[in-house]
Amino acid sequence: MHAVIGRVKIKLGHEDEPLNSQPIGVPSPDAKSPTSPPGRGRHTGRMARVERTKLEKSLVGPAGEHYVLYQLYRRGFLASLAPPGTPEVDVLVLSTDGERVAATIQVKTRTRGGEGGWQLNVKHESIADDRLLYAFVDMEPEHPVTFIVPNGVVARTVKASHAIWLATPGRHGQAHNDSKMRNLRPSYPYPVPGCEPGWLQPYRETWKLLRSAE
Repeated sequence: MHAVIGRVKIKLGHEDEPLNSQPIGVPSPDAKSPTSPPGRGRHTGRMARVERTKLEKSLVGPAGEHYVLYQLYRRGFLASLAPPGTPEVDVLVLSTDGERVAATIQVKTRTRGGEGGWQLNVKHESIADDRLLYAFVDMEPEHPVTFIVPNGVVARTVKASHAIWLATPGRHGQAHNDSKMRNLRPSYPYPVPGCEPGWLQPYRETWKLLRSAE
């Protein structure tokens, strides 16, 4: 059985089957690219790098949102995209009776670069919403991976990691300039308490967190 989202065809299989979706603007692992380093592709689990068009870049966010919807539907959740312009929310998860919004999801999607992390903003340090969870979608591997992380964990992590980054000298000993940009990474190049390498793994594919919200 297949589902078609726009022009992207996705195979719908058993919940435990590995997915065979393809990141926007990225060829299959077998494709050869003049910009790909030797050995990249089939044996690394990472997609070959090619330049993407402006349109392809603009579709990364929607691709992640529809991917999250796909994962929710295959697990039996009632869900929909939030109305355009809804602050801090991309996906609404409804209660089993469909009478109320049980949880909200903000989707962050990456395909490559960014040292394996996702970009956020200073506002994500202080969003007060117990129903909010983040879906961090990583489409760089051959089979996409999603980390479902509670809002409170995200807020504490980006606030602490940014403060430590500011206090850490740059490569040449210079002080970092403050900015509104924040990063959530699976591994930080400087010590962040509670965010040692692998700290995100307990949140990998934890769609069950949404069951408790229902």
